[in-house]
Amino acid sequence: MASLQADLGRLLTDSYLSGIESKSLDDIRALRAECQDAEVALSYLRRLAQGRLDIVNAYLVRTDRTDHDVNGNPTQYTKSVGSGRVVLFRGGRRILGIWSRPTIDAPTTLVDAAGKPLLFAPGGTFVALARPGAPA
Repeated sequence: MASLQADLGRLLTDSYLSGIESKSLDDIRALRAECQDAEVALSYLRRLAQGRLDIVNAYLVRTDRTDHDVNGNPTQYTKSVGSGRVVLFRGGRRILGIWSRPTIDAPTTLVDAAGKPLLFAPGGTFVALARPGAPA
């Protein structure tokens, strides 16, 4: 983190681009690569921060302790009754669909745009819940 801060501080100074007109194409490409590396690192930190904010927001709206999964464990997010958009990443593809859970006692179902069930691949599954209006 400290290294990224130092890099950003250096990249954002006016002197970083001074004399760029006289630099070789290789030097300009190196500057571009350096900026791209910083952009990737900053984007990663932004996603981490946003994920933490989403977790905090989800925790704050968790009020109904009667909501349980099929095994009787309390669920972490109580706003799971209803329906909404879902994005499933599987096999290198992004599949858009709809999730639905009509009542607290009903299972959650996922279907694609054609109404066919979306099935998870065998093995561990990671589910991230995003706030309404988040980009898909």
